[in-house]
Amino acid sequence: MDLSLHISNIDVKRLTTNHHPATSSTLGEMLIPNKAIHILGLGNLGKLVAHSLRKSHPEKQISLLFHRESLVEEWNRSGRYIQIERNGESDSRDRFGEESTKNGGDIHNLVVATKTYLTAQALLPLKERLRSDSTILFVQNGMGTFQRRTYRTAGMPEYCSIHVVSDRIG
Repeated sequence: MDLSLHISNIDVKRLTTNHHPATSSTLGEMLIPNKAIHILGLGNLGKLVAHSLRKSHPEKQISLLFHRESLVEEWNRSGRYIQIERNGESDSRDRFGEESTKNGGDIHNLVVATKTYLTAQALLPLKERLRSDSTILFVQNGMGTFQRRTYRTAGMPEYCSIHVVSDRIG
């Protein structure tokens, strides 16, 4: 299945958790209010989430996390915006902050949109920046390795608020 076709139907404003249907809520209710949102993983899914968050929350501080300087340079060369095309219409959003995964302040709201097999490795540099009251939202295609790899390998604090959004779990 073409990923771009699959993700084009996601409405981030109404995004719900599949992991615990009894506690389904909108994305805004999952995140800590009045705190920046950091996005890790800037492939198709991460860009879609960033774009949709910017569109629905234009005043919110949204920071994109880059793990290599070359990716920051590429982001700067491309105009520092995310463009989504739906039904032949193009919509661009900008005003995203940028940070390195290697340094920065506390992260209160983290959206993880990496490939599942890279999640634990991608979270390692952020381990010291996450707090016990941080909210982590995993938005990934398939969750087969989620708990086993993420918690054991990255050593994430088990008391963080974790939300899982996926089309497949297990």
